[in-house]
Amino acid sequence: MFLFFLTFSLFISAKAQEFGNLYSFDKIHNRIELDITKISRIEHRTHILYSICNDARFKISTSKNDGIFMIIPSKRDNITNLKNVFDNFYNEELEVYNSMTKEELGDSYSEWKSELPEEMVASMMMDYYVHNRDNSHCADADPFCTDNGIYEFPA
Repeated sequence: MFLFFLTFSLFISAKAQEFGNLYSFDKIHNRIELDITKISRIEHRTHILYSICNDARFKISTSKNDGIFMIIPSKRDNITNLKNVFDNFYNEELEVYNSMTKEELGDSYSEWKSELPEEMVASMMMDYYVHNRDNSHCADADPFCTDNGIYEFPA
């Protein structure tokens, strides 16, 4: 029984730590600073941003730093405990995302992305853009060289 409790406690603390790294909460201004780059899958990033944009409880905006989004309560729903509301929201959306098949994700991804403002998509994907720009030369490519139309391979 003790072993079960210990394992369960470690699981919960690891999950909370991982979740805690995703965003920080500013109690004074009652806002959340979401670091979307902590989510590795681009489909998951898009799903979360799309869900936040379409939830009447939240208002989201980009920040001056790429991949960072500011979330505040909407004027209509003056939420006093934003952190708990957002925790519940994120957990619900994570369950929805995890329950989707690859086909459903593929079909939904383009719809979600098309409905997001361009500045959000650019900010959300900037770490991917920078990585791809850094790997744009065969000498620097990771893990291997792929042609982007500039380099001509000999016949």
